[in-house]
Amino acid sequence: MDYNLIKECFSELKEIKSVLKECAYSKQDDLNDYPKLSIVNLKQYLKLRSIDITYLQEKLIKLGLSSIGRSQPHILYTINQILIILSKLQNEEYNEIDNPLDYDLAYKIMNKRLKIFGFTAESQYAKTKIMVTLPSEAAFDSKLIEELATNGADILRINSAHDDTQSWRNMAESIKEINQKHNLSTKIYYDLAGPKIRTTKIKKIKPPVKIGSRAIIKKIRLIDDTKAQTREEINSFDAIIAINKEFLKKCEIGDKIEFKDLYDRKRVLEIVFIEDFNIVCEIKNSAIIDESTVLKLSKKNKKYKTNVKNIREVVEEIRVFNNEHILLKADIDEGYAKYIKDGIEQIATIGCSSIEAIHCVKVGDRVFIDDGKIELKVVEKKESEILCVVVRSKDKGVVIKEEKGINFPDSDINLKAITDEDIENLLSVIDYVDIIGISFCQSKEDIEDLISILKSKNNINLSIVAKIETQKSVKNLPSILEALIEHNNSGVMIARGDLAIEVGFENLSVLQEEILNLCEAAHMPVIYATQVLENKMKTNLPSRAEITDAAFAQRADCIMLNKGAYAVDTIKILKTILRQMHKLFKKNRQLLTIETHWCV
Repeated sequence: MDYNLIKECFSELKEIKSVLKECAYSKQDDLNDYPKLSIVNLKQYLKLRSIDITYLQEKLIKLGLSSIGRSQPHILYTINQILIILSKLQNEEYNEIDNPLDYDLAYKIMNKRLKIFGFTAESQYAKTKIMVTLPSEAAFDSKLIEELATNGADILRINSAHDDTQSWRNMAESIKEINQKHNLSTKIYYDLAGPKIRTTKIKKIKPPVKIGSRAIIKKIRLIDDTKAQTREEINSFDAIIAINKEFLKKCEIGDKIEFKDLYDRKRVLEIVFIEDFNIVCEIKNSAIIDESTVLKLSKKNKKYKTNVKNIREVVEEIRVFNNEHILLKADIDEGYAKYIKDGIEQIATIGCSSIEAIHCVKVGDRVFIDDGKIELKVVEKKESEILCVVVRSKDKGVVIKEEKGINFPDSDINLKAITDEDIENLLSVIDYVDIIGISFCQSKEDIEDLISILKSKNNINLSIVAKIETQKSVKNLPSILEALIEHNNSGVMIARGDLAIEVGFENLSVLQEEILNLCEAAHMPVIYATQVLENKMKTNLPSRAEITDAAFAQRADCIMLNKGAYAVDTIKILKTILRQMHKLFKKNRQLLTIETHWCV
C-alpha cells in the first residue's frame, strides 16, 4: 500500500471538501425538502467542476477507490465516503460533515421526479421512456395513436407549430380514450412553438413549361382554360396547354397550330383527335412556352390566335452558391431570386420573421438557414436588413425555401420564449395535457413566466420541460435548472437540432454529455431529442451511426422520436436497444453482468 499516495489523496480531497462547504447543507435542513437538497448538490457539482481534479482521479483509481467521476447525484456524500476510507487507512481522525443527501436519498429524489414521464416513485432502477411525435393525421385517426401507445410509446408529443386547436384536442382526447381502453398511462406532451425565427414568404412565379421531345413525337392536349392548367408531361400523362375556349371551337382534325417558343424557334402542333373541347395534338420537337406564347391557326383566309393560359404558380427558386451575396430583410412582403435590372444584377433577397433579430446582429456574425444547410456571414448592416455572404453551401448550391429556420449563434437576441400566440394556444388545451415544453427556453424568467400562467389557471401541477437549444440556454442552464427544481414537476430536453447549429456540430457530442451530467447533479429528468433513429423512422432501414446514437441515449430518462411512416417498427427496435443497454449501463456507470458474447 502506497501510504504517501494515501496522504496526498486525503489532503487534496479535504481541500476540495472545504471548497464545497461554501454551499453545504445546514443542520436544520429538512430531509424532505427535496428541492433544497437538489439545488445544493447542483451548486456543489458546479464548484467541483471549477477545479481540475484529473490527476487526483488517477491517484484514487490506483488506490482502488472511486474516482468521483460518476458521483453527480451525490457529490459530497461520495467525497465523504472516500475520506472516511482514507482516514482509516492511515489511522487519522476525520470529522465527517453533516450531509443529508446520501446515495439512496439521491436516487429516491431522482425516481420521484421521473414520475412526469410515468415512472413510479418506488422504481429503484428506472428505465428510459420513449416519446413519439404525432403527425397531423393523428387528429382524425385514433387507430394510429392506438398503435403507438400499445406498442411502447410512453409519451405522445403534440407539436403546436403545426395544426390547430381542434386537431390538438382531438389527439389528446383519443389518447385519453385509448389509455382507458387499454389501462395505459400514456402521457400527453404539448410543445409550445416559441419564437422560432424563420424565412418568410417567397414570390410566386409562373415558370416556363417544357413540352415535346427532340427524340420522339409527343402528344399534347389542348383544354379549355377554365377546366385545366398548363403543365408539363407527368409520367404517362400528356402535357397540357390551357387555351381560350373560342379558339378550341375553331379547331378541326388535321389543322396545324403554329407558334414560336421562348427561344424564337418555330414549332407546329398537328391536331389528331377531338372530343368535345379536349383536343389531342402531336409535336415533333421540344419547345419552351410561357403565358406570352401565342398559338396561331389559319383557316380559309382567317387567322385565329390565343395565348397560353393558366400556368400553375410555384414558389420562385432561390438557389445560392458559395461567395454569393444575399440580403436578409425584416420589412419585406416576399423574398425573390437575383435578377437583372438595367444591366445590373440585383442580389437575392429573403424575408426574416424577426426585426429584433436583425437589430441584434453585428457585422461578422454567422447566420444559418434551414438546419445549417447554408452558412452566411454578415458583411453589412442597416436598420431592417443585413447583407450577407454565403460561406458554406453545397457545390450545386442550396435552394432557400419558405418557413425555414434561421439561426444567429453569435448574436445576443433577447426574445421571450413564450409568445402571445403560445399563451393563446396553451390556454385552449391546458385541461387536456400533462407536460408543457418551452421551446427556445433561454433563462429562468421563461420558466417563471410559464409557472405564472399555470398558477393563474389553477394548473400548477402540470409538468414543465425546458428545451435547451441555444447558446444562451446552455450558459444559463444552472439557473434554469434551479427554477425547474423549485417547480418540482419538471424536466429538460436536449433539443439537438437547433442546438447543433448554435454551438457547432463538432461541439455537440461533448456538450450533450455535459448537459446530462449537470442535470443528473440536479436530479433533473432529461429527454434526448432530434433525429434519433431518423432513417429507420423514414425508410425502415437504420444507419449504423444512429444505432450507436440510440444506444448512447440510454443515459437519458426519455428519448424523443420524430414522426415517420415506420414509427411502430422504430419503437420496437429502440426498445430492444434500450433493453440491452440497460443490462450494461445505469446512466454513465457500467454494470458488470454475466458476459455471453465470447467463446471462452
